[in-house]
Amino acid sequence: ATDAAVIAGVMGSSAAGAMGTGTVFAGRTRIRGLQGLSGASAGNLLFKNTSVTGTTLLTVPTQAAAELIEHYIPDNAVLFNAGAYVSFPAAAATITVFYDG
Repeated sequence: ATDAAVIAGVMGSSAAGAMGTGTVFAGRTRIRGLQGLSGASAGNLLFKNTSVTGTTLLTVPTQAAAELIEHYIPDNAVLFNAGAYVSFPAAAATITVFYDG
């Protein structure tokens, strides 16, 4: 049993060759790290404040081959004061984001 809601699943999707978008957390939060697998082409994971078209506060590059993405952000992490949103290339196969909720 848990005292709070537990959410798991797909947060966004992308069409072949297009950018996908998703909501990490819709309120004030800190992104502490992420883990994932890059796809067949290089690109950037763009973490934005306020909305998927907001200001980019964190950019994580992905490789042009299936490689593990392990990004840890030390200390106080990156603060998203109006929600954390992500835009990701179709090249990103999977993404798991660690954040304060």
